[in-house]
Amino acid sequence: MQFAYDVIRWGKGHRFVDRFRTQNSPDSVSRVLRQSVKLADSGNVAEGVEEIRKLSRIGQSFASKIVRFLRPNAAVILDSIIRNALGYAETKDGYDAFLRDCEEMLAAVAGDYPQLRVCDIEAAIFAKLQGY
Repeated sequence: MQFAYDVIRWGKGHRFVDRFRTQNSPDSVSRVLRQSVKLADSGNVAEGVEEIRKLSRIGQSFASKIVRFLRPNAAVILDSIIRNALGYAETKDGYDAFLRDCEEMLAAVAGDYPQLRVCDIEAAIFAKLQGY
């Protein structure tokens, strides 16, 4: 529960973090996080994000943030900034398309930058869109 709470706060979800805590039991959060990790580890990252969306007060943005922190080598964050700028849908298929695009970009630069993870590609896209 604390992990999810911390990720939500990190992602600037202060306005609903207390409602998340009161509307989701620690057991349900733990169960969903475990199932999400299993799905991500089996190559079904988009399904893992959808699993977390089953929790109350969690949309795709925060679900993908949680999975990204659990599995940074496999998952990316698809938030409103990326969705709005690049046109990905706020759906399982939209997440999967963005993940595949990030994986393709990672493969293209892996020879020169073998230390990068798929989440690093997503972070670079986010930074560019934010003007960093």
